[in-house]
Amino acid sequence: MAANDQYFQTLQEPRNAERRAFERACVLVSAQMSDPGETEQVTDCVVFDLSANGAKIRIARPLAGGPIKQLTLYGLVDFEVRPAWNHGGFAGLQFMAKPETVAETLAGVLPGRCLEL
Repeated sequence: MAANDQYFQTLQEPRNAERRAFERACVLVSAQMSDPGETEQVTDCVVFDLSANGAKIRIARPLAGGPIKQLTLYGLVDFEVRPAWNHGGFAGLQFMAKPETVAETLAGVLPGRCLEL
């Protein structure tokens, strides 16, 4: 079992992947949301799907759209994100980095099909 297997689990093929610019992988990853530079107000969340362009998370409180946030995966990797939508305890996030940069960072955890740009 690879080291990342304890944190990353592909559950099923994503639905409606043909409508997305980048294929998503269904995952279960513990993460934290915060404002960039803030270490005191961290909110735990769970990432349910992930791509080179964004993520879908489950979070206890709605995120305000617009301002840049920080998503920390595995307690190690930080991404600047912009909340795109909120609905029923879930939120969609768009990575602010170029998809190529995100794909390179996530190459060890995302399936190869999700890294094709």
